[in-house]
Amino acid sequence: MNASCRMDLSPLFAYDISNVIRSFTAVGADQLHEKLDEFFEAEAGEERRAKREDLTLLLHVGVDVDGLVDNDTALMKAVQAISLEAVKILVEAGAGLGVRKSNGSSVLHIAGITFEIAEFLISCGGDVKAENQGGLQPFEVAAEDNQTDLIDLYLKHGADVHAKDADGDTALHVAAMVGHRDAA
Repeated sequence: MNASCRMDLSPLFAYDISNVIRSFTAVGADQLHEKLDEFFEAEAGEERRAKREDLTLLLHVGVDVDGLVDNDTALMKAVQAISLEAVKILVEAGAGLGVRKSNGSSVLHIAGITFEIAEFLISCGGDVKAENQGGLQPFEVAAEDNQTDLIDLYLKHGADVHAKDADGDTALHVAAMVGHRDAA
């Protein structure tokens, strides 16, 4: 049962009815972002479970999971909210790891991404060498934020320590410019 429909729809999904439902109308990315906000704000327990079911139902019936709202996909929004649970739900529903913001940044470029979320995204195919329009790779963002655990993770998964951004700076230069000795 979910909070929007007040009935248990799970038996219908066992018959793959979701493909039929999906053909009726597309649900916009803005509605997905609204459901994510409700999910993030829900308290633990029954309310959280109901919001998770609402989110899952929306993903089952068809939604523009990779649509940009305020220059963020739902996956980017979940990463910024530091919700590994939402990240997993969205990736399992087919959220694209390679979708970019208008500046070319990927989900791994998000400042403040947690180690657990980054590790999960990389295990699902997230590109540690993805460059945004300024030539920055996630490795440089981690160096700028002094996230040494992410630096190690990105190196372990093939980040290029010698990669240069559009200004010719490496992650070492970026870390040194902002005074992060640990990251340098």
